[in-house]
Amino acid sequence: MKVILQENKSSNYLLNKIANILLKREDLYDRVNIIKSAKVPIVKLVEKEHNYNFDISFNKFDGIKQLKEAEKAFDIYPEMKFLIIIAKCILRQRDLHETYTGGIGSFLLFCMVLAFLREVRKDYFKSNRLHELQNMMLSEYLLKFLEFYGIKVDINLHQIIMQDGGSIVQKNNQNSEYGFSLISPQDSTHDIGNASFRIKEIFNVFKNRFNFLTNYNFEEGESILKYLINPSKNVFSYIKEKKN
Repeated sequence: MKVILQENKSSNYLLNKIANILLKREDLYDRVNIIKSAKVPIVKLVEKEHNYNFDISFNKFDGIKQLKEAEKAFDIYPEMKFLIIIAKCILRQRDLHETYTGGIGSFLLFCMVLAFLREVRKDYFKSNRLHELQNMMLSEYLLKFLEFYGIKVDINLHQIIMQDGGSIVQKNNQNSEYGFSLISPQDSTHDIGNASFRIKEIFNVFKNRFNFLTNYNFEEGESILKYLINPSKNVFSYIKEKKN
């Protein structure tokens, strides 16, 4: 969750000021941390009562625009929120979920899932199979997502464009140093993918899990989530609904 405050003072001054205030309230907040190395400097904290994570930044209105994008996408793709939650867990449990440490942040992950779902619909539409998506299980979507970014998308060759319905195009410069490229839906000059400098590691995780899940002999009722995230020693299983 992000909080945006705007004042006519420098961002660093305000970051330090708000962090000092938060640090004095140990009864309410935990893990207060100033991240000045991020592209947009932020204060990160956890609200204790509900265990919510907050990012506080200044003079940035991206979050408001991103909220509108998210609401529109969730209406069109109801399966999207579930894919984001699972992908977020996969990344978080491997410390690959923060942009400032080279991982995939929340908005970038949102854009990646949206780009994937758009491509799925395009493929099914072209083959006149759009009706099949109505019965597609979340597990199938998840496997396709892992395959899409683990195998099909080549970060050295491909660039993802989010505007105008989205597209995947060939990069103009096919130099691997430029890494992952995903152009913001709000600003065609802003590449929000290139900050994730651990993207090859992340895509290798997706590739590894896809190859494992598509070659593993599952027992009856065994969930694929068991092999994607750590269930804190709880066993994932499929529970059949009892018939009356």
